[in-house]
Amino acid sequence: MIQELKNTLPLWRIWGIATIYKVVLRYRRTYLGTIWLMMGLVLIVSAKGMLFAGILNLPADRIIPNIAIGLLLWRLFSGIVLASCTAFSGFKSNFESGYFPLFIPIFEVVVRQIFEFVHGIIPMMIIVLIFLVPQPTALLFLIVGLSLSLLTVLPVGYLLAVISTRYRDIAALIQSSMKLIYFMTPVIWLPEMAKGALKWVLIFNPFFHLIEIVRAPLIGQPIDPANWVVVLGIAITSWLLVAFSYRLYGRRILLWL
Repeated sequence: MIQELKNTLPLWRIWGIATIYKVVLRYRRTYLGTIWLMMGLVLIVSAKGMLFAGILNLPADRIIPNIAIGLLLWRLFSGIVLASCTAFSGFKSNFESGYFPLFIPIFEVVVRQIFEFVHGIIPMMIIVLIFLVPQPTALLFLIVGLSLSLLTVLPVGYLLAVISTRYRDIAALIQSSMKLIYFMTPVIWLPEMAKGALKWVLIFNPFFHLIEIVRAPLIGQPIDPANWVVVLGIAITSWLLVAFSYRLYGRRILLWL
């Protein structure tokens, strides 16, 4: 597995620049280009923020930053999870043409989602700054928390790619499940609104912890060490499962394509 990672990193032109170029090509004939990536998110956050501030009878300076950062992070993590399910099958022609490390399709997925995330972070931070001023340490927590979250989602994406390649129904199952998980994750509602048994839903919801270690410092909420412990635990467990999976199947995974 370590050798596969070593072979993947030097091929950054394939999983890095080429991936970004593919995204840019999608907007080649549009006037605004990749600006559409941020405009759509701004419209959604603005509409949902005003709607749920009224429905939930909450102050705008609390709910709108929560939705802005939460939705941006949700799209990043859920996008990686969903796209990873078809990562190997989408890279099938390349695998058939020659040797490519198994991690290249996963890196492509992560880079594509990060590229779209970067387009959204500036307008989302502007929305946050309209309602509050983050603490000086917020930027540090953003970098560290986001890095840890990506190091957690990366092996999860690989595992989902392997399972979905072997059992093709898994991709459809995950796609359907993500719609339910979205409403069970405090993106359009606040974490403190979870009462009673609903608290257990948050505890066992990995997306909540992934989002919260980045979002809480940015919107001035208390930092819960439990979120960091859970994410770190998922990261370690996922990488161990990746190592076990690679040792068990190796490149024989490609026979399932």
